[in-house]
Amino acid sequence: MYVAFDPQEATFLFERNIKLESKETLFSQIPAMVRPLYFPKKRIKLLIGLLVAWPVYFLASVFFIWPNKLAAQGLAILAFAIIGLVISIISHYFAVFSEIRRLKKLYNNLEWPIESYCAFLQKDS
Repeated sequence: MYVAFDPQEATFLFERNIKLESKETLFSQIPAMVRPLYFPKKRIKLLIGLLVAWPVYFLASVFFIWPNKLAAQGLAILAFAIIGLVISIISHYFAVFSEIRRLKKLYNNLEWPIESYCAFLQKDS
């Protein structure tokens, strides 16, 4: 047990006994709890931004900038960034899937029903 502060200098709030009866109920809730925790919001926003920027940059380079080597290199860099980001997001979802499997395997190996005692304390300032 890890205690971040001295329990003697804390205010006792309440205690609770938690009993998990059904393995199937918990297993159905694990994906719904894990996915929002690891949702790659910044990466998806960046991907959307790059997907919008690529055609805009392409049209700007074709119509406003004389097509040259620099414009082609910019398009290639944006394309590689988009591909890298897509691969990153896909690997992220594989990692989340494996985390869900790991949690299910962990809870499957326990003796059911599971009983746990928790005491909640508040650190006094």
